Amino acid sequence: MAPVRLILAALAFVGLVSGCSGKDEAAPGPVLSGADGAQRLREVFAAAMTSKKTVVITSYDEAGDGSASGEQTCKVRFTPAKASACEAKAGGAQQTRVISMPDALYVFMPDPGENPGGKPWRRIDPNGTNMMAQLGKQIQHMTDETLLTPGVSTVTGTHADKVDGKRATRYELSVDVAALTKTMLDHTTNDLLRGGLQDISKNGAAMTAQIWIGADNLPLKQVTKMSASMDSPAQVQTMTYGDWGAPLTIAPPPADQVSAG
Repeated sequence: MAPVRLILAALAFVGLVSGCSGKDEAAPGPVLSGADGAQRLREVFAAAMTSKKTVVITSYDEAGDGSASGEQTCKVRFTPAKASACEAKAGGAQQTRVISMPDALYVFMPDPGENPGGKPWRRIDPNGTNMMAQLGKQIQHMTDETLLTPGVSTVTGTHADKVDGKRATRYELSVDVAALTKTMLDHTTNDLLRGGLQDISKNGAAMTAQIWIGADNLPLKQVTKMSASMDSPAQVQTMTYGDWGAPLTIAPPPADQVSAG
């Protein structure tokens, strides 16, 4: 995976730990500009997770040439214990499915022959250090808003807008890529992931983001654009948030279909 795609994938599909824990939070105040605005946006996300308890997130990837490269849909439950069930597709075909529980990650392999015993699901310990375990740890914290970590983003503008016919406010953010990659490095031990993040920081990558918040103070959409250098085309990931508060059932796969990772 190219470095830019690595960081965008981490942000949109498996965002890293950044402190939105789902615990009771004070109701967010009005969103302001500057760094304070990013903190207020962070509070909006935290309040939505606390009050609604569930959400469905869909993300779309677009390569620098404008071609679509993948889609992921995740159902997320925040309480009583955070869990998620995600499905990734490319070209309309299912690539993999992932169920994240508080103590384990379960990965569905399209070819059961890749798993010991030919079982379709593999159990991964998120506390391990290999690539799969590191991604598992990130998936467990996919809804934490890394972009809104203090010192990473600044709100540069606000605009009245609509998302699928719903009134919304669109927030424009500039992103300090060096600060962002440092935050992600602080929570990553896998050498391959660390190498990709370090390359991004060294190569002068640029990033901007847009976040839409509805009139009911619920997040509706997020778009992240990143280029590896000033003269390279931006790669784009779009996330939509829907079905806030809808009933969700997320459970591990049947034990007889699971092999140890």
